[in-house]
Amino acid sequence: MKRIFTVFLLFVTITSFSKTINDTVYNAINKGIRYNITQDNKNFIKFGVHGQFWGRFMQLNPGTTDYDGKFVKNDADILLRRTCMSAYVHIENFTFFSMIAFTPQPNNVSINRTTPVHPQFYFYDAWGSYKFAKGKFILGGGLNMYNGISRYSSASSMQAMGADVPLIAAPNLTSSEQAARQLSVFATGNIGSFAYRTAIAKPFICNTLPDSIIPDIIYNLPVNNFSIKGYFEYQFFDKESNAMPFKAATYIGSKKVLNIGAGFDFQPDATASYSASKIETKHNKLHYAVDLFLDYPFANRSAVTFYAGQFWFDYGPNYTQNFGVINTYKGGITEEQYGTGTATLIQAAYLLPAQHKANRFQPYYELTIRNFDAVSKPLYHHNIGINYFVVGHKIKFSLEYQNRPYSNERKSMIIGKMQFSI
Repeated sequence: MKRIFTVFLLFVTITSFSKTINDTVYNAINKGIRYNITQDNKNFIKFGVHGQFWGRFMQLNPGTTDYDGKFVKNDADILLRRTCMSAYVHIENFTFFSMIAFTPQPNNVSINRTTPVHPQFYFYDAWGSYKFAKGKFILGGGLNMYNGISRYSSASSMQAMGADVPLIAAPNLTSSEQAARQLSVFATGNIGSFAYRTAIAKPFICNTLPDSIIPDIIYNLPVNNFSIKGYFEYQFFDKESNAMPFKAATYIGSKKVLNIGAGFDFQPDATASYSASKIETKHNKLHYAVDLFLDYPFANRSAVTFYAGQFWFDYGPNYTQNFGVINTYKGGITEEQYGTGTATLIQAAYLLPAQHKANRFQPYYELTIRNFDAVSKPLYHHNIGINYFVVGHKIKFSLEYQNRPYSNERKSMIIGKMQFSI
């Protein structure tokens, strides 16, 4: 608790010395790097540079060992969480978007030949689309994030509420997806207050079959089956465009949004289990969810943000998987992240009143409750933090305290995030 208070005091001290940014500078930064192809400004190319930098203090799981094989209880590190460059091309009804990313880089990732893991460049996104009937129907394809299941299954990492996007909303993240993206042909659009996105995808091959099969354990199979997915929502107030796949977790008081949605993701024969006599039984992967999103601004520039989602997951009987974001240890910060069963996600935030667009504060809370068939009790994960929006999501700082379940214990982590997105 003393460490938490010290970190919070440091965060408040740093932000209190921040210089107020006027609306002219604010609007210029939000506009970004844009080159107009035609004088009417309707055809253009827009470039982006994005980065998220983390500092963490972690309580590690029991039995965690470092690279020397020594037991460790706590650690602190600094890392590049996300580093990427993007290009957005809009010409008449055609859109092309690509984003090149750099693998997350903690201290065990380096170009040094003696380092355990070497960094790589890869595509986050590379897709094109064509708009029909003024955006009522958009057809496209490529490597993209037009996912089903829920709003946050297509969450924008640069417009996230907390230190990171909610992992529970991306149940295929560690198996058949690449950074929550898949290769697909998609159809999306807005028809009045109704918005939709559907896709036929070719999931990435995932094989978790070991040399020695353990009976009644669910394994991901290296299959070539297509999957289908979709997400459908009704928008009561301001409309959100589906021309881009990414969903914001908060509009920082700039929109009045109330949406209800439902979605699914289905891939047949994606997993399998084996009897003691090695008889194979294949299982379908089926995930679906319903959710509600509210972002309501007030006259004093304050705003309330609320999200609630209920998820149902089926990977096969009693499936579970441990996972931790950028876990550099054997054990480390993992928890039972995914599994067959249900989960509930709740987010709530309040944007404090202000006279200007810049330099905004937003305390928030996030709760994830996992009820997996293979686990005897509910798993509660708590995140509580505060965002400091210097220039909206373009320049912001976040401080977050996490409390996660592990076996019969609870472990904590503090994350400080600095983000730039131009």
